[in-house]
Amino acid sequence: MTETGHQIRALVIDALDASAGVRGNPLFAGAIARGEDVPFDVLELDSLTRFEVMMQLEEALGIELDDDEVAGAGTLDTLVGHLAQVVEAKGRRDE
Repeated sequence: MTETGHQIRALVIDALDASAGVRGNPLFAGAIARGEDVPFDVLELDSLTRFEVMMQLEEALGIELDDDEVAGAGTLDTLVGHLAQVVEAKGRRDE
């Protein structure tokens, strides 16, 4: 994973923890500690929490996200990969 990917992963984890306290979920916390991918279904996030997380990520990364694309990311690594692509594309447009 690139440095940007690691930074985005940390942002996603922080946003999830701020909105849903994911670090308190033993399955999630254990997987994160081992650097593993995590399926979001273990978190049982409601739609409001997903929206809060999306808004935090948009603000932190300076991007706009499509709710359907974010909802379709079934795992942490899938979401991080998608966000990295969006950030990269934004960087190319801003040049």
